[in-house]
Amino acid sequence: MAIRRRRQENTKYSALADINADNVQRLHVVWQWQHGESRRDDYQTVPGNFETTPLMIDGVLYVTTPYNNIAAISADTGKELWRFDGEAYKLGPIPGTGFKHRGAAVWRDGANLRVFSTAGRACSASMRRPASPSSRLGRAGRCRWSPDFRNDSPTSVR
Repeated sequence: MAIRRRRQENTKYSALADINADNVQRLHVVWQWQHGESRRDDYQTVPGNFETTPLMIDGVLYVTTPYNNIAAISADTGKELWRFDGEAYKLGPIPGTGFKHRGAAVWRDGANLRVFSTAGRACSASMRRPASPSSRLGRAGRCRWSPDFRNDSPTSVR
């Protein structure tokens, strides 16, 4: 039996009561974060749409960016704590819909946290601090889904 969006019926209902009809009008924006990515003429690439589902762990939001990078953002302040550049733009122009990915995934073993993401057919893993590839995945934090893929593009942070 699958549970989706808090309920088996997929109603998107939440029992949380902090925000309700009496106080919703008092909500306001406290910070916004901009990914800052734009066209790269040196690689003839244009970033894809900014579509991400942030993962929040210990007060940090982990997001993927249009160029498949990973950024860690303080949930309290909106300050970017670090960014991992997966260098997906080095793949060159992507036909069709451009750079697409499925967001980040996280694995934790005690104090060790690894953030995973993909660029094309490559996957990478990194530890949370500092934002550098994890040597424990593939070769220098990179692996390929397909042996004929033309570039190992890292997309994970540690």
